[in-house]
Amino acid sequence: MAEDTKRGESFGTWIGVGLAISAIGILCALPKLKFFRSARRTWGVVVDQGVRPGTNDYQVFIEFFGERDRRLRLSFPAQVYNYSNGEMVPILYDPLNPRKVMVDRFWSVWNIWGLLALLGPAVCIGAFFLPRPEHRG
Repeated sequence: MAEDTKRGESFGTWIGVGLAISAIGILCALPKLKFFRSARRTWGVVVDQGVRPGTNDYQVFIEFFGERDRRLRLSFPAQVYNYSNGEMVPILYDPLNPRKVMVDRFWSVWNIWGLLALLGPAVCIGAFFLPRPEHRG
């Protein structure tokens, strides 16, 4: 009987952990979801790349055309992807605030918060596969 109680407590703990992971991921991803509602898609060109002076941060400089064919040049930290000068990259930007920009690639868009939102349900489902004690009769 004590084993059933222990398994029930373990099951509840794993469900709680999974729900907490999902909640954190979803809450942190909400600003991006709001951004996606108003964002426009366009293409940008990598014009330069290198280490920002005075830091060790590697930056990629991308130019794209915003509303009314306004040319914009912004820098992005390049941690995940390798870019080449002249490469065309998909861009998401807010037309009301063209400085709010992100490269439209899976990891750039969803990063760790999207993965947490997906990992939480997996932990909850995994709780159903915890070892069950054998009943002796």
